[in-house]
Amino acid sequence: MHKLIKAVRDLAEEHPDALYYAPPEGCLYTLGSCGGGQGCIVGQAVLRVYPELLEILIKVDMLA
Repeated sequence: MHKLIKAVRDLAEEHPDALYYAPPEGCLYTLGSCGGGQGCIVGQAVLRVYPELLEILIKVDMLA
């Protein structure tokens, strides 16, 4: 959990002016744009710490 919190803080520091632009479906982990990455800051942080979860998060977003 500490790694995930650190990843969120690192992303916020790397992109201090970032705003999350959610797709029309609403907030999703891998879609939309936030900072220099794709998806919300939490989704970006999860993938930074656990890149192997990409396919699972894409499937979660497709269920939304």
